[in-house]
Amino acid sequence: MMINTWNVASLRSYEQAHEHFENTRYPARSKKWLSYQRPLRNTQSLHLRVEKHEVHGVPCYDLVLYATPLIRYFKPNADGEHAVWLLNHYSCSSQKFLWNAKWWNGMKLTTDANQEIKLQLSGDASLAEKIWGDPFTCKLVFDAENRIILHKSAHIPFGRKVSTATHRAKRKRMREHFAMIFDMLEMQYQSFLEGVIVDRDEGRPFSNRKIGDLKSELHVRVGNCDYDALTADDMTHLMQFAQQSCKHIAQSIVNRRAYNFKPPSSARFDWGTYKTLQERGELPNDGAPLSFHTEAVRQALTPTWEDIKKAVDLDLQYINGLVDGDALVPYPQFAKTYARRCYSLRGRASADLPNALGIEVYNKLVSRKGVVY
Repeated sequence: MMINTWNVASLRSYEQAHEHFENTRYPARSKKWLSYQRPLRNTQSLHLRVEKHEVHGVPCYDLVLYATPLIRYFKPNADGEHAVWLLNHYSCSSQKFLWNAKWWNGMKLTTDANQEIKLQLSGDASLAEKIWGDPFTCKLVFDAENRIILHKSAHIPFGRKVSTATHRAKRKRMREHFAMIFDMLEMQYQSFLEGVIVDRDEGRPFSNRKIGDLKSELHVRVGNCDYDALTADDMTHLMQFAQQSCKHIAQSIVNRRAYNFKPPSSARFDWGTYKTLQERGELPNDGAPLSFHTEAVRQALTPTWEDIKKAVDLDLQYINGLVDGDALVPYPQFAKTYARRCYSLRGRASADLPNALGIEVYNKLVSRKGVVY
């Protein structure tokens, strides 16, 4: 269950955390609270608290969710620099807790070289413990103008998968082998749109679509790219699987486009008019077939064959184990772009940390151990 951040203090700096700590009464009558803790909401919410500490000789405040400190604010030094340490857990509660303090994945920050970067928070606390001895995965130092000082800041690296020439050749072979299936599916394109019912709730973000059924033994053979061993019955079953996937894909795309459908910007109408337009098919109408709607709405909601083909291709890549790349490479420190899909380097780094992360990155990470500024 996701936490409720209603009435939770939003502390964005050391100064705000210090003021909140000093002005919030210590619940001395409660055995649950310790002298260095203060509630972020109320005394009943022990799982939402701020804690006062001193780390590496520098006073700091931790914003803690349950037993995990996610944000640590350090007292600014004499040069006006201030440090912030962050840890990201990929749970909805942790994301909301970070957001409440105005930190989030992908937020734009400026470096001391006046370059804009996007913050990427790793959740690999175990790798941070191994390198730094503490669980925070991102250590930022800002100057007096609130710009990241790059030579003093670092984050635990994460990887992204890239495709080698061998991997790309496997994808090409897969597409060549299943080209006949794609040709037959294209001829059946209109049948995939028949019977599609609009359901905007199913088009919400993070809604999962169905995927066709595939026999387990066939799944193994295809997954091993053992195409020469496929029989005529296997190809028939794969064709049925692809047909099922096409129907699910068409339904999913229609629902997503219906959920995101926007009337003309000039349109202004009340709820009654909105319902009337839905009943006339001039707006997406939940529970109504795609064919019920006007030509303009159908055109906006209907996927093309290329839309469906691209998704089926991804389904086949998934079965063949070819969706992701076959090589894991570290993502650059403080990149200008945000990696939506990233992978832990923990397993790869456990054997040979310097070579796994790169000597330059490894030396920088080690240099930040045991220091704040």
